[in-house]
Amino acid sequence: LEPLPTQYTEQDIAVAAQRLGAGAGGPSGVDALALRSWLLRYGDASLALREEMAAWVALLGNRSPAWLACANREWAG
Repeated sequence: LEPLPTQYTEQDIAVAAQRLGAGAGGPSGVDALALRSWLLRYGDASLALREEMAAWVALLGNRSPAWLACANREWAG
């Protein structure tokens, strides 16, 4: 069975961003409060970032990107 594809919007990202609390930096070194600020406080720039993040969430949530399959083959040896 194939899982049902899920769809995400910039509004979904905005709701999730509002719940971000203080947290340690992730792989990029950005902490949760900075990310929340970027996603919510800068008008059109924040909207564009939320739309981009929604596209990435949908991509990673619904299928494996081709580069990930290549990376997995390299790790497998």
